[in-house]
Amino acid sequence: MRLSRNKWMVVLAGIGVLLFLPSSAFAWFPFIASNGQPSKWVWNSSCNSGSRPIAVIYDKEIQDEGFDSVVDAVHNSWNVGLNADLFQSQSYSTSNSTVSSVNNYMRLPPANTIRVVWDSDGSIFSFFGIPTDSVLGIGLGFNTNSSRPQDICSGMVLLNGALISSDSEKEKLLYFTLQHELGHVLGLAHSIAGDNTSSGLSVGVFTSASVPTMYPFAPFPMPPVGTPLHADDEAAKKVLYGP
Repeated sequence: MRLSRNKWMVVLAGIGVLLFLPSSAFAWFPFIASNGQPSKWVWNSSCNSGSRPIAVIYDKEIQDEGFDSVVDAVHNSWNVGLNADLFQSQSYSTSNSTVSSVNNYMRLPPANTIRVVWDSDGSIFSFFGIPTDSVLGIGLGFNTNSSRPQDICSGMVLLNGALISSDSEKEKLLYFTLQHELGHVLGLAHSIAGDNTSSGLSVGVFTSASVPTMYPFAPFPMPPVGTPLHADDEAAKKVLYGP
């Protein structure tokens, strides 16, 4: 979940998290499954018979809004630096999601696929009881193998299109919202603010340079589209899915 920078509120990302402190001193937080294992995607096993990279299918309206280059930059930020890409180049549905289609997808999520929903009028967010005036997006990873609850095999991102598209910096807002929510689908929980690589030196925790990608509030001022993952989240990506 990522919240608008105009609304500061407490957010619970999950029931339990585990702090990883590798030798590089980067800090990040994975979702923890019911068996105590960190959640991550699997391929060619468990509930996912597909191969890496993951197919990501977007609502038609995201392309109609002219956001194709933003989406491409988000995918690149997660793929860069790895021996094998996490995400395929984006594809677009011929239609847009509805409450019914979202429910159907959640009941039977196809393996090795992430569906990205653009909620242009708030109807989908409202149906699920998600605030439409402050929550920018939701990222969900799905598991359909009860014997291995830590395995992520498919996912969904819900984007608050009405809120994002009304912002004067909508391209930047979409970039950081989508980047953040795909992090959730990959198994990352929310991070704390601050620089975990500065040996305790303060760098101003609410500057865009020190707010991790997985921090639950949009940074202000908004950095440009194409800004790489924060160092903490880059470390998380490589521990889970690298090198």
